[in-house]
Amino acid sequence: ITSGGAKGAGGIELAGAIDWATESASCGLEALGFDAADCKQALRDVNGDEDAATRLLAARLARSDGSTLNGAELQMAAEERSDEVEALKAIFGDAAVGSTKGAVEISLDSADALGLRPPARKVPSTLTLFVDEKDAYPVRGRPKLLFRNALLPPGVLRDVQRRLAAHV
Repeated sequence: ITSGGAKGAGGIELAGAIDWATESASCGLEALGFDAADCKQALRDVNGDEDAATRLLAARLARSDGSTLNGAELQMAAEERSDEVEALKAIFGDAAVGSTKGAVEISLDSADALGLRPPARKVPSTLTLFVDEKDAYPVRGRPKLLFRNALLPPGVLRDVQRRLAAHV
């Protein structure tokens, strides 16, 4: 900050420009429990795409080995992921499991199943499994998971994300 800035700025001028889009996206990722520096780096790595940054951060937690699969392994992984979605639906119920091309999202009962305390128990929690057609999971590699609950503080979510990554 320097003094004697632009007219109407109260004599204060900010040194350097702030990229508000990146800062806002970073705050959103930090609210999911990721470290601030990691969020900003992930956003830089994917040119500001918040969805891609979320997937990248989840992949880094999963400590993906980066190995590639051949065609037969990719087909087997896709079939096993499809079987896994069906198993999740059998466990949690069809209504609790949503599947898109890039992710499987499971709605969890914050109060009964997770035993969360108020106020976090009053909002739904979700567990998202990120996948894509080139993903090694479950043939090789770990799942890329993200736990969400809008009322848990980022520090608690960060701990949950780390524990999930260590557990799988």
